[in-house]
Amino acid sequence: MHVLSLYSEKAQRDLLYTLFTHTDLLERLTGLPKGESPIEKDPVHGLFAFRYQAIDGLPIYIYFRVTTLGNPRTGCEQIREQASFIHRNREARYYALLLREAWIEWTEDYVQRRLQLPMHCIGYEKLLSALAEIDLSLLPLAVRQEVQTYLRCLQKEYEGLMNPTQLYEDRLRQYALLWHLRAAVHERWRLLGTFSMELDVHTQPHVHSSYLDVVFLRQYPPYKVLVEGYQVNLLWELEKGGLFLRVGLPPMREKVARLLHSHLRRRAQSCLMQEFIIGRTRGTLKGVDAYRGREVTLLRIELPEFQSLFQTRQPDEYQNLVGKVADQLILALQLLPVIRERVERESHAIRL
Repeated sequence: MHVLSLYSEKAQRDLLYTLFTHTDLLERLTGLPKGESPIEKDPVHGLFAFRYQAIDGLPIYIYFRVTTLGNPRTGCEQIREQASFIHRNREARYYALLLREAWIEWTEDYVQRRLQLPMHCIGYEKLLSALAEIDLSLLPLAVRQEVQTYLRCLQKEYEGLMNPTQLYEDRLRQYALLWHLRAAVHERWRLLGTFSMELDVHTQPHVHSSYLDVVFLRQYPPYKVLVEGYQVNLLWELEKGGLFLRVGLPPMREKVARLLHSHLRRRAQSCLMQEFIIGRTRGTLKGVDAYRGREVTLLRIELPEFQSLFQTRQPDEYQNLVGKVADQLILALQLLPVIRERVERESHAIRL
């Protein structure tokens, strides 16, 4: 059985380069016709995957990424180098061709807002549509057969992402689950939300290796609360262990941080305990000092339905669980203004 995961990123890059060279696939993806100059592979010492010159002389750079697996430090360095190059070459146009986990995590909003890279994102839909329209007869027979196999793999994987119960690759299935859950929350929030909010899919380095194997949903931007002259940031973060309410504390003395944390925790708990099951959390204020801010945990909410999402293979049950978890996330988000009002109203209870 052919699956896209059997194609390494390098193999896909080589295949796409052949397609870009012999067909108009690249121009279809960017909407910018190619000039006379040939397509360059791995330009800027591999910082991008492809480069070509548009018919109007404008340089076009394409970044290609299929997964978030890898050394996170190397990835951050690459992003910094790309940002530096882009700022020095503002006249060019930049595109990011994203598949698999990268397609889910690196939305266009995330790329431009968090990574601060002016790249236009290209995903499965546009790539599949363009591949279906190109003239494969321009390719040698062996290459044409490989492209047709690759196209089937792309289509099958995209269908799996749209229906995660069909996916058997655990990591990708987890990403797809979060993609659907995020979409469900955003759809509900557009109707019910009282403040601007996005949910980002993030990765977290494994504590014993450089690989990324923990993914979660994270609220952006944080919800701001003013207490006793200090501005703190509240945000929700969904992980396998439950739904966590985090607080971002500004630089402050440890004693003050402990008093603030205790005050916030009690008020948040009083707002949430009637709606949710509050779970146990570990102590989180170790190492807080007066010279740097720190994000710590306030509360953890138990979400058994979220755990069940990773187990079910029934499409109807899956859709039902996604809806239930999305409703719980919406409720948790809606309670942030309630928590802020109670914290600020009862700030007299804390003496810093």
